[in-house]
Amino acid sequence: MSDQDVEAALLAAIYSDPDADEPRLVYMDWLIERGDPRGEFIALQMARHRSESGELRRKEARREAQLQEEHLDRWLGEVAPYVSRRYPGWPRFSRGFLDAVAIACPRPLAPALAEHPMFSTVTELSGECRAIIRPALRMLRRVLPVNANGGRPTVPMIPEWAELFIAHESIQEIRFHHSVLLRRDAQCVLRVNANYPFRPDNQDWLAVLARLERPGWTLELVSRTFDVQYRDQHRAVAAQFSERLPGFHHVFLIDEPDI
Repeated sequence: MSDQDVEAALLAAIYSDPDADEPRLVYMDWLIERGDPRGEFIALQMARHRSESGELRRKEARREAQLQEEHLDRWLGEVAPYVSRRYPGWPRFSRGFLDAVAIACPRPLAPALAEHPMFSTVTELSGECRAIIRPALRMLRRVLPVNANGGRPTVPMIPEWAELFIAHESIQEIRFHHSVLLRRDAQCVLRVNANYPFRPDNQDWLAVLARLERPGWTLELVSRTFDVQYRDQHRAVAAQFSERLPGFHHVFLIDEPDI
């Protein structure tokens, strides 16, 4: 077998079992034998992964960052032009492979790129990432969708994302503007910031909630205000939604962490 064929087989083993360390270590050794700097990078990241603190010594951390900066485009390959570099710390690698990535593209990625096996190791996705999400991404835990204009999906788009959320049980969280879908104890939760204009007569929200209203779903309305008057208004809104949407389990929370 040629080196190209061997490398393709080693990568396929990693992408088919992305949670396992052993295929990555085998690939690491193969690269180091050939003087490929990615072998050193994987070795450094595996050392970080296995350390109790999750940290490297300062010299090793500098070398890790240097290697990623110098070789990032080569490691990303044909996906590189569509990967955003605007977020600090992103793209992020873990155990030598892509772990968090934001897609910057004026239109959805072509199927050949969206289905690239490189994404099988990713745990966090952001940007124009809808086309990438598929059952093969078993490591995916968190999604922060952003459209081509830099904004989060609008309220009417939440049901579409909710269906995707239901279908992909590995995903634990999808964040929108002022709201978030969460998976908690095998239950689905829509958490909404009550400081957002979120009222029972808001037709967009009513349409969204009517489509999500089903057994096992919880609607959490979160009040983030120290003003008693506003808090009472939020409580009244929560009561009205509870009356108009009985299919949800309703929870009203006060002073919870920001959404």
